[in-house]
Amino acid sequence: MAEPHAVPPLEAAPAPAAAGGRVPAAFYRFWSAVGVSNLGDGAVYAGLPLLAFSLTKDAFVVAAVTTALRMPAVLVGVFTGAVIDRFDLRRIVGSVLAVRVGVLAAAATMVALHAASIGALIGIAFVLGALEILFDNTSPAVTPHLVRRDDLTWANGRIMATQIVANGILGPPLGALLFGLALAFPFWMAAGAYALALAAVAGIRTQRVAREDAARAFSRESLWAGLTHVWHDSLLRRFLIVIPTASFALTAALATFVILVRHELGVSSFGYGVVLAVGSIGGVAGATVAPRLEARLGRQRTLPLAFLVAGAGLAVEGFAPNVLVLGVGAALGYAGTMIWGPVMVGFLQRVVPEQVFGRVYAGYTAAQAAAATIGAAAGGAVASAFNVRVTFVVSAMLFGAAGTFIATRMAKDIAAAEAAA
Repeated sequence: MAEPHAVPPLEAAPAPAAAGGRVPAAFYRFWSAVGVSNLGDGAVYAGLPLLAFSLTKDAFVVAAVTTALRMPAVLVGVFTGAVIDRFDLRRIVGSVLAVRVGVLAAAATMVALHAASIGALIGIAFVLGALEILFDNTSPAVTPHLVRRDDLTWANGRIMATQIVANGILGPPLGALLFGLALAFPFWMAAGAYALALAAVAGIRTQRVAREDAARAFSRESLWAGLTHVWHDSLLRRFLIVIPTASFALTAALATFVILVRHELGVSSFGYGVVLAVGSIGGVAGATVAPRLEARLGRQRTLPLAFLVAGAGLAVEGFAPNVLVLGVGAALGYAGTMIWGPVMVGFLQRVVPEQVFGRVYAGYTAAQAAAATIGAAAGGAVASAFNVRVTFVVSAMLFGAAGTFIATRMAKDIAAAEAAA
């Protein structure tokens, strides 16, 4: 395989903290692009299932549209790493946003002309899902070019908190509201959001050049490079077990959360929405506080703490006697997972060589997506066979075991890897 080429930064490196440097404007432009595009994502998540439901009341067919939106993370997510490692990052982001604008504009026009069909919606959902996973996997590769090394966790936390707010809190209700006004409105709104994000990204100056071996991006040797790098690094190999385990446990709980809230505790639909919002607020708080915890405790202590906090939150939810306690557990659990997220991504950004970062990161996200798919089914099976509370208790135990494993078997290696990076 050809020797990986060094990659020039997207912009001149910012001044070190000792020199009084600040976060450059380029990061804020990219951050705003992520936020606006995630607002569009949220509107699409609401609009596509609603549009499918307006065409058919067959639950299986409606679910197929949502499945098509999620499946690319499993089916094509790992291939996005080869694209990220071989092509200009700014062009990847810009191209993804431009294609999204075109796809959503076409979808909106189709809906306005009453020409929509289930087959077309499934195709559109799959394309949008593939573009989203490419955008999301590219984002962590862009960030190190825009901020100082010491600011990576701060930047990751801001981006992830924005994703929660835009994608999880604001986008879906806005999409549903617009759908109620006119069926095509959510798709026009999403197309406009992606266009604004494209304009923001276009303002980032780039010195990045295309790689000489770009034509070999999808060769077998290139695609295996990320997995090979992980396999030969014992610490990254252990994370390849820990991270999917956490994804499995978290999704098992999330997939059955509505049963716990509505059936077990008898909470209304509105109350269910409130609990989800409380959990999201906890997630935003976790992502915001993550860099402070990392600075005070070190990454080797913050990561296991985050897993233990998330596990504690799931345990509180599993034993919650009422909706108030459930809300506390939801906020605590989501806070733990969102402390773990920015810190873990920051660690990978520091220790994984840039030449293979995209493939390594895409491999982790693909493993997470696969584990999440299995976890959702397993969570439902456990809830059906026993009780939904058992699902949450088991998930809490898995998080606790993962946190303990990091603290006792990985902490020293985490500190050593970062010191050597």
